[in-house]
Amino acid sequence: FIENKDWDSFGERKRKPSGESIVYIDETNSKIIKIKDPFAKLGIKGSNPQYAIYEHIIHNILFSNARYTFLGISATNLNEVRIILSQNYSNTYDRPSQKQIEDYLTNTLSLEKDGYYYSNDFYSITDVDESSDNVLLDENNQLCFIDPIIKLNKPPQEVIDFLISK
Repeated sequence: FIENKDWDSFGERKRKPSGESIVYIDETNSKIIKIKDPFAKLGIKGSNPQYAIYEHIIHNILFSNARYTFLGISATNLNEVRIILSQNYSNTYDRPSQKQIEDYLTNTLSLEKDGYYYSNDFYSITDVDESSDNVLLDENNQLCFIDPIIKLNKPPQEVIDFLISK
């Protein structure tokens, strides 16, 4: 458990939080720390809030170059639970085109575009538009999906088993 009074030790807080997280940048250790609300975006995810930790495991399987590291659990001053995660950080990222994003999702991950989602029977990915900062290009021109929304279309263990079997 990490006390919320200790959050400022994570680095410089970004002025504007995301729709799901309060974000800190630790340039010394090249890390982004996200204090995530596991209940945020439930309307989009359509999943059980208990699946929140599984979403991050599935993210790590799908997007290993933008892995989350679980740091702990915390709570706001109102006792609202938060999950604390870190990711590697670099300030040298560029923005990919929508075509690059779509090619990766449809060709590499074999997902089908379905309106705002890229989906298969097991999971859907959204919030990956070129105008957002949820997908970036690293110094090797590789896509880094740093904060997509992952919706589980089946129970988490089935999704994980599917991904591991590929």
